[in-house]
Amino acid sequence: RKMDQVQVSVERAFRTWSLMASVVWTDLRGNFYSVSGYDNPFGIGTGPFVRPNERTNFDGKLQNHSEWEFKLRANANLPANFRVGAFASFFSGDFYTPIYRIDRRIHDFVTDDGTFLNPELLFGVDGENIFLEQRGSQRLDEFFRFDFHVDWTVPLKRVQPVIRPHHRVRGATAAPEPAEYQVVCGIEVVLRCEEGVRD
Repeated sequence: RKMDQVQVSVERAFRTWSLMASVVWTDLRGNFYSVSGYDNPFGIGTGPFVRPNERTNFDGKLQNHSEWEFKLRANANLPANFRVGAFASFFSGDFYTPIYRIDRRIHDFVTDDGTFLNPELLFGVDGENIFLEQRGSQRLDEFFRFDFHVDWTVPLKRVQPVIRPHHRVRGATAAPEPAEYQVVCGIEVVLRCEEGVRD
């Protein structure tokens, strides 16, 4: 495993508002999913160092990371105990690889001259995965998330109920098809306990 990463972030805070922006570029390559433990995220499998078939195309861009990540957060305090905030993030999409799983129960195996092989010959490799392309050759759709919320705090002596209507947009974008979004709206009531007494 070899990872190169560059992170750049800017944050400014003022009396009534704050802003944070960050961008991360990551290049993660290798031939092993985890630095320790099993080869795959499901916690099973002995990996390509025991199963030679799984060594085909097994070196490349590792999964479970996006090459680009952008994040933007802003908060502001308003009169009458109101506070607004917004958070937006963009991910370029995780890498993945098309695979073929050897399954002697449902597949027929034929040699170059058209001879069918006895499935029992594949007993020792049954269930192994073979990368059909170089590892990390494909990428999932880009993902965009936007969260906007408004807080209103009711001053009490020791308990502050916060009424929070929020508006959240989540979607994946992939050209040339239009983006699909999911909008979630609701009201949250949060209890915040304080040790002191607010005037």
